[in-house]
Amino acid sequence: RVFLTSVYEPFDIGGVLFEDKETHKFCKYLPPQWAYEASVECETFNGPMLLCFDDIVAAHESTMNALFKVVDERMVGDLPFRDNVMLMAAGNYLDDNAGASDMNTALANRFRHIYVRVDMPEWLKWANSYGLASLATGFIYASPHMLHNFDPASADKAFPTPRSWHNVSDLLAEVLPADPATWAGEVLNLEPEIVGIVGQSAGLLFTTYAQSAVGMLSPEDIIADPTGVVMPTSLDAKYITTINLTKYLSKGTKTLRKGYEPALQFLCRKDLPLDLGMSATQPLMESVFQDNELMSSFMESDHWQKFSDTFGRFLNMEQVRRGR
Repeated sequence: RVFLTSVYEPFDIGGVLFEDKETHKFCKYLPPQWAYEASVECETFNGPMLLCFDDIVAAHESTMNALFKVVDERMVGDLPFRDNVMLMAAGNYLDDNAGASDMNTALANRFRHIYVRVDMPEWLKWANSYGLASLATGFIYASPHMLHNFDPASADKAFPTPRSWHNVSDLLAEVLPADPATWAGEVLNLEPEIVGIVGQSAGLLFTTYAQSAVGMLSPEDIIADPTGVVMPTSLDAKYITTINLTKYLSKGTKTLRKGYEPALQFLCRKDLPLDLGMSATQPLMESVFQDNELMSSFMESDHWQKFSDTFGRFLNMEQVRRGR
């Protein structure tokens, strides 16, 4: 469960007082639903839970104070949490000018503090597996410094971050047609909106990138003629081609069974950079090895040896077989 702590009141954390109806001599706390579901008394669920108090440093001081008991004693009111319930919190740096306040030392001392940074390869791995628009991930692959280019001293309200590129991806998914050949013109029409999401510098660079990425291949053309189809000349178009191919094959078992062999033939081509072929091959092979019939058929084919010769020294083959 993720809680946007900045909009929570203290009773959203600690519960509300009510009169004990048996004795009428004292009050008890009625916990919020999430606390009951995390407690040892919950009768409907007893599995593992992760409680994440997001944006904690933007919460009101009284809400932070309500978290003392939750974090220190692992309970709300009289309800203790189960041992399989984990607690965590997240927040921005004070220097980010994101409405954060300094967490008081008493609460801060009850956490283990881990400082994280943006990692472009890991973000790309997540973005491609999550299905973000290939134009957006392709641009970040070509311009890694634009994934997170934030200056807290700037007055600009739009700037590139992983969140804003996700928003750009959502916009592209709504507007772009299926035919990649028309994408460059469509992105130009969207330039004002894209600039309004990631800022002028990143937005203009992105629309310029979209023009250079023309020539990308459709998955259908690749599957029809994997060794004869003309490879795009630009690296940008090659990257987007491989990402679109992987997404196409993830649509369902029927599409995967029909297209995985020609797709692997294409990804093993010598005119495709090895790192691009490898990044697309990993998720493709994980899908293949999750289908026992497909896996057996593939490992008995000539394509298995070609695949092993091309990518085997880079991929953990045992993990690929296990679908990891």
